[in-house]
Amino acid sequence: MSRKPDGPTARLEAAHDALRLALPVMRADLRCMAETSCRSDIGPVNEHTPPLPHTMDRQMLAIAESCLSAIRAAQAQVALPPDDQPAWLDSIIAGTIPL
Repeated sequence: MSRKPDGPTARLEAAHDALRLALPVMRADLRCMAETSCRSDIGPVNEHTPPLPHTMDRQMLAIAESCLSAIRAAQAQVALPPDDQPAWLDSIIAGTIPL
């Protein structure tokens, strides 16, 4: 019979589980911020149309930057679960499309 780890190991595993659960939610939130607060050159920002660099509304930018910091910190600790977010979202997170 295997025993569940306890103490620091269990807390670390629980923290990683929480990050794995939170990461897709934070990515979806960041996508929503970009779609509603950025401009594109050919219409609304959507799955197929990335945002133009430096077009995010200033009020939303502070929130998005906090979200980006949290996503980057989480991705440094746990693997990104597969999701159906557009490739431009990964570019924003990587810093190649600045908000």
